[in-house]
Amino acid sequence: MAEFGFLLGAALSDRYLATLRSPASRRAMAASLDVAARIVADRADVALGDEWPSPKERLDWASLSFDDAVGVKAALAARYAPNTVNRHLAAVRGVVTVAQLSEVMPLGRAQNVCRALAGVPREAASGIVGTSVSAVQLAALFADIASRHGPVHRRDAAMLALLAMCALRREELVNLDFADVHDDGNVAVRRGKGGRSRLVFVHGGAQAAVADWLTVRGDGDGPLLFAFGPAVGERDRMTGHGVWKRLRWLCRQAGVETFAPHDLRRWAITELLRAGQDVIAVRDLAGHASVQTTAGYDQRGVDAARSASRHLCIPFVPEST
Repeated sequence: MAEFGFLLGAALSDRYLATLRSPASRRAMAASLDVAARIVADRADVALGDEWPSPKERLDWASLSFDDAVGVKAALAARYAPNTVNRHLAAVRGVVTVAQLSEVMPLGRAQNVCRALAGVPREAASGIVGTSVSAVQLAALFADIASRHGPVHRRDAAMLALLAMCALRREELVNLDFADVHDDGNVAVRRGKGGRSRLVFVHGGAQAAVADWLTVRGDGDGPLLFAFGPAVGERDRMTGHGVWKRLRWLCRQAGVETFAPHDLRRWAITELLRAGQDVIAVRDLAGHASVQTTAGYDQRGVDAARSASRHLCIPFVPEST
């Protein structure tokens, strides 16, 4: 049965999080470790509370048993969608691996715990992942933004345009600097997922939206998109969470169904594939490591498969009479 103790728990969780490349990954996996630690504590009838230190820092990860791991996986599967379950499981496997490599957890037990924490099957490819976004919704958002005055709304238009046209992750968006945007429409994503960099492109309405924002922002160094509000300083960079909150606010103001920044990424990928663009080019635009990942974002589903099947010709000959 797992034990609870601040020093070792904090050391192992911090050591694992330090192996992750991006701040966004560290935040996501830290939250996953807190979720798992609370589940272990609930099973052991231990009250962790909400005070410092955090749950992940109070659980002695090196003491996790096979039974603990089975219980965590079962509890996660009962509460969350498969993709979320797999993220939480990956975080726990990561910290268990660090415990084993740090020689505070026996190799055999670490291997058994990791086996118990194997990922669960993802959602079926034909299922709808996330919220479907339509061109009508986007038009309503831009129209509502245009009806409002002030620099924050011009920034909102640029934010929305970059998310939609460039299929950016929200952390990639907020990490853009002024120097990353070029007059020819090229936008350099220097800190993508997995440390990968790539070029994305804006043109038409998206390029106009960015140019309109730059007339307000100016050409000084620093973040491309600023945060606005009394709690932030001048020219503070937007945060990923700030983008998520702002997009929800924009949806409510425009009277459309709320969706997340990542749903715009799915929309862009789906629209490109629907238009017949090469999947390799779409993969590169999205910054995916494989075309299989890109295909997982495709929301065309059964209709696309049905349409594709019509291009097949089977030379059946009926029985002669």
